[in-house]
Amino acid sequence: MKNFNALIERYKSLTIAGAVELNNEEDVENYIIDKMLQSVWGYDYGPGVDCYKKQVNLPVIGSKGVPPRCDYLLKTNNYSCVIEAKAYTESVENKKHIDELASYVQNLLADVGILTNGKKWALFLAGENHVMESAPFRTFDLDSISEEEKKFVLNLFRKPGASLDIIRSEHAKAKQEAEEKLRLKLITEAIIEERKTLSDDEIKHIIKKVEPTCSMVTQSKIEQYKPFFDNALRNIIEAEKERYRAEVKAEMAKYVNKVEDEEREVYSMVLGLLADQYGDMDIKLCDFSSGVGAKICFNGQNSGQPIIWVCGKIEDNKYKFLGVAFAKTGASTMGDLIPMTSTRDVLGLKDRIRQEAAISAAGPRKESKESPVSPDSV
Repeated sequence: MKNFNALIERYKSLTIAGAVELNNEEDVENYIIDKMLQSVWGYDYGPGVDCYKKQVNLPVIGSKGVPPRCDYLLKTNNYSCVIEAKAYTESVENKKHIDELASYVQNLLADVGILTNGKKWALFLAGENHVMESAPFRTFDLDSISEEEKKFVLNLFRKPGASLDIIRSEHAKAKQEAEEKLRLKLITEAIIEERKTLSDDEIKHIIKKVEPTCSMVTQSKIEQYKPFFDNALRNIIEAEKERYRAEVKAEMAKYVNKVEDEEREVYSMVLGLLADQYGDMDIKLCDFSSGVGAKICFNGQNSGQPIIWVCGKIEDNKYKFLGVAFAKTGASTMGDLIPMTSTRDVLGLKDRIRQEAAISAAGPRKESKESPVSPDSV
């Protein structure tokens, strides 16, 4: 690990403050790749097994008569690996460079391909008939490489090199992680786009959007996707809650010197219950004759009226959270207060809060839910 860290420091010294000294392939080879092979991975340059060869000629292709040449061929008792160098300014995502590496891998019957510009290292696995995949299974960056990534690279490539089965296992694991990450990202984006509670039809619609080849969404498919939906919803709600918590704290600071932790948590939890449904809200202090101050007002997108007020009042130079209130029947004025004083109260009344909000959001209220309800009666 010491040699790896020394190489990273050397790399950073060559690229510090934009003064890049790795402006061609030869510099990348001499300053970075040679040192990685020799001092970090422990291989020697020369002929034979358990070594690496530099500037390897391949069989002549076509009638040009000039043999193509790859930059490195690393051979161990367990696998062979082609390493293709590019200048620091070149991208390891460039399709032309990837195709070039793939041709070398297949031509030399290699098992692994590495494309690097000194900074980024893209690792590719070759499958049947040594055909290399078009996307890397891992990519690491010397500018931001983690300790875990260093261990991963050393375990796979340090002399004498991991077995090919281990590399294939890491490839399978990385591929699964990438697929799950992409699926979670696509589901999260789809849910954000929907911005509402998901019905069975909506869930099926999202699954088809994420997986276009799925012609019929069965119950088993829905069950398969359930963990991803749960995670996506959780991520959305947590992100919204954090945003609202920050806004709430900033607003509180305008009016009070101190807010009890329990009151702040209750306040944030109420906002979090509705953040995934109603994004349109105002933060302001509205004083009423009763002494109650409504700090947060969520506005219904369909009804055009406020759907919930988060209420409290200034008492002994503190903002005291009191509870929530909903619109009166057929009106946009605030109805009776539903008192809450602890996180236990919020959890006990969370379904009621959501139900009341849904009624108000749908349009002018047609049924009364105005009677105060104590948490103990729920």
